[in-house]
Amino acid sequence: MAFIKKLFTTLIFFALVIALGGGYYFYQWTEQPIALSQPKIELTIKPGSSIRSAARQVAKAGVDMNPWLFEALVRTTPKI
Repeated sequence: MAFIKKLFTTLIFFALVIALGGGYYFYQWTEQPIALSQPKIELTIKPGSSIRSAARQVAKAGVDMNPWLFEALVRTTPKI
C-alpha cells in the first residue's frame, strides 16, 4: 500500500511540474512580439470562421505564430 501511495504522490508531483511548465511557456509566448513576414499585413477573417480556422488564416497571411497557441489564447481570454 505504501508503494502505491508513493507512486501516486510522485505522479501527481510530475503532473503538477508539467502543468506549471506548460503554463509558463504559454505565458512567455503571449508576452513575445509577433514576428511578421512583411512590415504591414492586411488580413480579413472570413465571416463565420471558427477560432481554429481564423488562427490558420492569420498564420497563412504571414504572421509567424503557432495557430494552436493562438487558439488557446483566444479561448482563455475573457470576451469584452
